[in-house]
Amino acid sequence: MNRTSKFPWYLAAVFIIFLAVPMTTAVRDLRAAQLLQLSKDSLQLARFDEALAYQRMAAGISPHDAKVQLAVAQSARSLWFFRDTQMLQEEADAAFARAAALSPHWSVPHFEHARMYAFKEQYDRALALLGPALNLDPNNAGYWLERARYLEAHNQPKQASEAYGRCWAIDAVRECESALNRLRSQP
Repeated sequence: MNRTSKFPWYLAAVFIIFLAVPMTTAVRDLRAAQLLQLSKDSLQLARFDEALAYQRMAAGISPHDAKVQLAVAQSARSLWFFRDTQMLQEEADAAFARAAALSPHWSVPHFEHARMYAFKEQYDRALALLGPALNLDPNNAGYWLERARYLEAHNQPKQASEAYGRCWAIDAVRECESALNRLRSQP
């Protein structure tokens, strides 16, 4: 008499569920990447609203991806530069904040957010937003250069000179050296 043992079906169900989670995540990430590529294609064709729409869809699919949130923030910021609507400003601010919160050790969202307000010559706000980027990456000469530019534009030559000096100490950036010489020669 041959006796066959039955495979316990509940083990197969556990195995399938165990595989479903990574597969679902992979499909979601792939779809978000496809939407981001469509947004890049739209940007190359100067279809800025369409690009932002694709990025919003990608953010809806992958809400915990800091890079997707940063892409939304940068596009909303770019449109805000030219349209100057409060809705775009709020969307950019919120997306920058989400990107920073999702990746708390990443300095780029803070830096890019600061650039948003520097472009509109709101240097107090830009300096406040740049502060966390400098705290996270104090050896980034580019961040010190930005800080120095904002301070100089905001008519704070002493602090600008210190920031240019810090930039120059980190990396031999010609703009920092020439700005230091220019500021030191002023009365």
